[in-house]
Amino acid sequence: MSAVYDGFWFPSSIRDRVLRPDTRYEYLNFREGTPVPPEEGEGGVVIRWPRLDMEAWQQIITALRSNQKQVPTEEWSVRLLKAISRVQDLWKSQGNPLRQKVLESLATCTGHSVGMLDFALSLLDLASVEDLHRAASCHLTQAVKGQFVRLNGLAGWVRFFEQGQWRRLMTRALLRSASYQNRPWRLQQNPPGLILGFAAGNVPGIALLFILLGLAAATREQSGPPIMVVKNSRREPLFTPLVLSALEMVDPLLLETTVVTVWDYTDPDLQAYLLAQADLVVAAASNETIGEIEKMARQVPAPSRPTRFHWHGHKVSFSTVGRECLEIGRHEPKYGTPLLEVVALLAALDVALWNQQGCLSSRVHFVEQGSRSKYHSPETYSQAVAHGLRLLDRLIPKEVSRKRHIHNLFDKYQAMAAGGTVQVFSQYDDDFLVVLANSPMPPERFQEMINDCQGRTVVVLPVRDVMEVPDQYLRKIPRQYLQSMSIALGDPDLPDIDPRLLSYAQALGSVGITGIRTAGRGAFPQLAYSWDGFIPLDLTTNRTKGYFTALEFDQPWAQIYETYDLVRQILDRNR
Repeated sequence: MSAVYDGFWFPSSIRDRVLRPDTRYEYLNFREGTPVPPEEGEGGVVIRWPRLDMEAWQQIITALRSNQKQVPTEEWSVRLLKAISRVQDLWKSQGNPLRQKVLESLATCTGHSVGMLDFALSLLDLASVEDLHRAASCHLTQAVKGQFVRLNGLAGWVRFFEQGQWRRLMTRALLRSASYQNRPWRLQQNPPGLILGFAAGNVPGIALLFILLGLAAATREQSGPPIMVVKNSRREPLFTPLVLSALEMVDPLLLETTVVTVWDYTDPDLQAYLLAQADLVVAAASNETIGEIEKMARQVPAPSRPTRFHWHGHKVSFSTVGRECLEIGRHEPKYGTPLLEVVALLAALDVALWNQQGCLSSRVHFVEQGSRSKYHSPETYSQAVAHGLRLLDRLIPKEVSRKRHIHNLFDKYQAMAAGGTVQVFSQYDDDFLVVLANSPMPPERFQEMINDCQGRTVVVLPVRDVMEVPDQYLRKIPRQYLQSMSIALGDPDLPDIDPRLLSYAQALGSVGITGIRTAGRGAFPQLAYSWDGFIPLDLTTNRTKGYFTALEFDQPWAQIYETYDLVRQILDRNR
């Protein structure tokens, strides 16, 4: 008999009012990560959600607005952090009897292996929740428009890139004045009353991310929580309701203004009603879906204040390995592992997690070359990445392997290898593919390789200097499609950030990269910065057109060694 789970979550005050014995539900059967007909779903997982008419939705919105007025806001940020930390502790407890059952159900629903999910969710501490309220209430000076700056004690740095040539030129001239740099950047406060979210399902928990960010926006002084109405994904409707149920047990009042469920976004009447209620719409979805939402939003009569729209469509991420990592004879301090192997394993992790289904997964590894007498070659790095992927393939297998895709790509690149343009460093029966490009490539070939990098496929692309990456490659990609860069760059002996790394970060941000993380952290963006620039601040303020680029660390090599230590411990436990 298949287990039945709720793919929705309502606070108890709304569940008791809206869900009745005669409520009709929709059901979706999953096996091996794929929806199947009911007759084929035996032994799998069944997800349900209520089919709600317009009257029920109007009741829900009315109840949420009533709850919003009654929720106590004292020490809101403290309660939020305590609740999230408590749920993290409960999950990480190996003795938790529900842990294995939840993992197996998630694996059946998502198609990701139990090993993959267990590994990723065991590293929850890498995504800090302590900094959320700092990010939502930060104070910036005009200097952030010209350089990376620290803010409010957060780990890392942030830089704002203005859009519009004349505005950039004017700001550049003003920044020559120290008094202008030190002047506060007075952003217009605009905390949302109701946030409407549309969450994709390519990786687990995007709806949960929306909710955490929305709750963090409520941590300003004298501000209550916004109403959060989030459309869950049919592709992955399980994870967020499970976590919200756990949070409710810890502190029910935190979620009195939150609703997560599934509805048909092509239902024009319902969609128009919900859009008309929203002060802010946040969407992580396909470009086609985002276009449809935008089109309908333009047709909805404007509420008392204009509705803001933050969208996140199809994007791609990369890795950069500086020549310092390839220095022959350099080792990681704790285990004595060659630094090349450390960085290659963490770079492989940025490829393996979520099987490159999400925008955070690295696709192309840019490797800076050095003299062959002092530095390992790109060929040696490619071999090390293949070895790292092989290790991770045993620890976090794909579960639902689609080897036909890898085999087709293997055959394609082997044919190219015969012409000398590439080398292939994986085997036909590997469940991944590692390709080394032997020469620079035109933009068309580069973009083709990016599109090929799916299902744990990585292209290693040597460069003479890392500045070639933004200048010769990333600049060829429209800015809206660029996401993040995982890096291992700069002098490992420096405790802080190497000036060379800061210069590189500046160049990456100027072409559109919004998140810069250390190798191995690509799938774990700091919630204070979200996955796309500086979303917590965007939730609460209006600003001039542009985007933030976040450098999400203070001491890059200390963080790289910390990540390697965590991964090494997990590998050692599972040998």
